[in-house]
Amino acid sequence: MTSGEEEFLAPLRDAYRKSWEPMAGPAPAGPACPSLPRIAQAAAEGWQAQELAHVAGCSRCQQVMVYEFRAECPGFGLLAHYAAGDSPFAVAISRHLEEDCVGRCRRRLESPWLKGVAALLRTGAHAEDALQESLRHLASADVHLAVAPAFLPLGGETAFQVHAVGPGGLIAVTLKQEGADLVAYVESPSTSLAGHTVTVELLGQARQLRAQVILRMVDGVGAFGVHSFGNLANLTSDLGPDWEILAVLDK
Repeated sequence: MTSGEEEFLAPLRDAYRKSWEPMAGPAPAGPACPSLPRIAQAAAEGWQAQELAHVAGCSRCQQVMVYEFRAECPGFGLLAHYAAGDSPFAVAISRHLEEDCVGRCRRRLESPWLKGVAALLRTGAHAEDALQESLRHLASADVHLAVAPAFLPLGGETAFQVHAVGPGGLIAVTLKQEGADLVAYVESPSTSLAGHTVTVELLGQARQLRAQVILRMVDGVGAFGVHSFGNLANLTSDLGPDWEILAVLDK
């Protein structure tokens, strides 16, 4: 086989190997390895300290977490710890970023908010409490433009609309095209949040947009804020067809 043929076939072999990899199961579980039902429960309700200590050093558990992240990407909290350099799932997340993630997690890691949280986690004191508080007041949604931005209708009807509600419904964000502009609406049923600021980010493929939206009381029944990011056609060349909107209450 010539060097040219080898150069051509090498990436094909690699792709073929990866295509079969999901069919191979992890090594047998050890006595300290959490079961699959326990992993699902811990992902929803939280891990115990001894479990995290084990997973961090167990290659078998890291492989299981690769499969877990293949089914559902790690959330903002896990990615914040990964960015801070103290994640017990670092090996699994690194493999997820290299082998499986098509952009969503990479975009999240570029979030200015997430980078700020990661920097806070590296300082230690009360950082985890601050992170959990932020996650309780966070709403996010993926945005998929079905057609090229240049061909989106610019008059009359809304071309698209994306809505996301945070835990407990305290914060909601709606992103939509109005005319030629991209506009974010942030609302809360709680009048106590009037005067508070919500950070709104658009996490694109090559660009992240950020705005601080101040909530104002609306007829005594809630709080509301709005921000226009400007002309959609001018934004999407960098944002690309797939991005994410993130809204988090500043505490």
